[in-house]
Amino acid sequence: MVISAAMEAVGYIGRCVSVQNTLERPVYVLQFSLVILAPVLMAACCYIIFGRILFLIVPQEARTLRLCWVPPRFITPIFVGCDIIALLLQLGGAVMISAVDATDKDARNKLNTGKHVAQIGVIIQLVALACLQSQLSVSTSLPSASLGL
Repeated sequence: MVISAAMEAVGYIGRCVSVQNTLERPVYVLQFSLVILAPVLMAACCYIIFGRILFLIVPQEARTLRLCWVPPRFITPIFVGCDIIALLLQLGGAVMISAVDATDKDARNKLNTGKHVAQIGVIIQLVALACLQSQLSVSTSLPSASLGL
């Protein structure tokens, strides 16, 4: 989480610098990439922590499908796998967008393609977060007696 927060901070500082130096492409690419990619790491951290909490805190006999739709040992690989796919798509979209040359006759099409690839990555990340949120709401709505606590 610290690395993700640092990436976001550097990204927003880069955005401030980029606004004043609009012709500096490396600064723009840096801030764009860091601001887009930092939330992916933050989400991965949330997935890992949730999986560890279920695995270490909830007694094994209470780890049923009523509590969790997937065994706790698979939560981290499933969600982090989705996160890696989202990261690669967002990174690919960011690279496609930042590699466009404004003088290219096909620049608008290339920008749109990069934007759509990055948006697909964001959609995958949002779906994974929605699944985690639904899991969290189910887990927290059960009385603690049913968890064996």
